[in-house]
Amino acid sequence: MEIHCIYGHDYDSNIYIIKGEIPTVIDCGTGLYNKEVVRDIKKIIDPVTLKQIILT
Repeated sequence: MEIHCIYGHDYDSNIYIIKGEIPTVIDCGTGLYNKEVVRDIKKIIDPVTLKQIILT
């Protein structure tokens, strides 16, 4: 299992990507920086392979 952190832009929350048996995103930000977030996620994992999103 690998855990990656995408640091939040400005006042956005950090986003965690877990690459493992069940690829997961923990928190996905406010949506204000969605283009940047998608770009950063794509650097780590193919978004199509994500199986769950956990919101905190």
